[in-house]
Amino acid sequence: MKRTAALLLVIALLFSAASCRASRRSVSSGSEPVSSDVSSIESLEPEVSSLPPESTVSTENKAVTKGEVSKSNEKKKEEPASKTVASDGLPVFGENTHCYNALTADQKTLYKGIVKAAENLTLEVDSPKLPKDNDYLNVLSAVRMDHPEIFWLDSKITIGTRGEKEAWIVLSYRLNTVDISPKSSTDDKNKGIAEINDKNKQIKQVRENFFSGITENMGAYERERILHDRLVLHCRYNTDALQKPENHPNAWTIYGALVEKTAVCEGYAMAMRYLLSYAGIESILVCGNAYDANRVPQLHMWNQVKLSDGWYHLDVTWNDPVGMSDSFISYVYFNLTSLEISADHKIEDNVAAIQNCTATGFNYFKRENLLFASVDAAAGKRIREALTAALNAKAKSFHMRCDGADFKTFCDDALTLAAETVKTGSGIHYTKNEDYKVISLYFD
Repeated sequence: MKRTAALLLVIALLFSAASCRASRRSVSSGSEPVSSDVSSIESLEPEVSSLPPESTVSTENKAVTKGEVSKSNEKKKEEPASKTVASDGLPVFGENTHCYNALTADQKTLYKGIVKAAENLTLEVDSPKLPKDNDYLNVLSAVRMDHPEIFWLDSKITIGTRGEKEAWIVLSYRLNTVDISPKSSTDDKNKGIAEINDKNKQIKQVRENFFSGITENMGAYERERILHDRLVLHCRYNTDALQKPENHPNAWTIYGALVEKTAVCEGYAMAMRYLLSYAGIESILVCGNAYDANRVPQLHMWNQVKLSDGWYHLDVTWNDPVGMSDSFISYVYFNLTSLEISADHKIEDNVAAIQNCTATGFNYFKRENLLFASVDAAAGKRIREALTAALNAKAKSFHMRCDGADFKTFCDDALTLAAETVKTGSGIHYTKNEDYKVISLYFD
């Protein structure tokens, strides 16, 4: 997008398309000095509106990319809150803040100011003057990607500059009970903080349920898979939020995914990063595009996860396909290499340094011994034993991946074998993913 006025522009960032968010407010601010430029910027961070694939392994993705711009030269005096947000932050700060680590010294100063301001619902944050307007948005995105637990921090800011070295920004917050503005009273801010603290208690309760049965003796892969499975079963993809974001303001946050149990891909990815942090597993949020059945790119967000042998791509949203039963869990996008996920995902510019994922040892199909070149006698025995074990465990689905050249023959042979093993009168339901050569069986 071209610059349309001095220091006034809307910048599209790959993070979470703020334009699709609800309760858009024209937050404005300014400064008294003679030389003052103000611009209001709303990041069109990928609202990551990409739908998970349907049962036919196709996707229907829609994104809203309309931004808002406001401008003002009047700076309001804020009234401070007397309360603060009860801290329940991520336990691994130093190692799990990849975005912060990628910033310059001046950007880190602003980053810390934003975090502190959000904890007190302060709107105005002083900053060193950064080289480009986009830099301020990069810092805001860095905070939101490092800190999914600050779920009330919105993606819209107003920027003001004083001379050559000083600047300030005005933040925006997403709350249900009060609209925080420069004119907000102490009581208004206390009311907003009370809402945040109440939501944090709800999130903590859900988190504790997610970690039920997870022990320190479990390996990272096992912890990752349990949390992944529970999130897929717990949360439903919110297709309506893409069309009517004003009705679903939390669909892009951990609160939506964990408490309201409905989210779009940003909410899924944020929640997975939040849970992994409490599991002691390092992760990164990844922004980019995912391709629908017609190879049309749509804004999307997913995770990278660090295990003992390296980094992997994990897309929880696309492992929860729309159109399937609530009990269905896919593993097509569980711990992929960068080359593998490039079949239908494309990484775009990100704040953090995205990893080149080459490890394969903890790919779901390799780890679970469900990777086959063909259905020969030895493979047939393994498939039969694994499928029988899944049925005895009352699993709702079963997945196999072909690493041979003839995927069609593999599917035909695998389905024949499955029909002999399942022996049900209702037949076998299945889906196929041609890009990843995965066939998934699911049971009533």
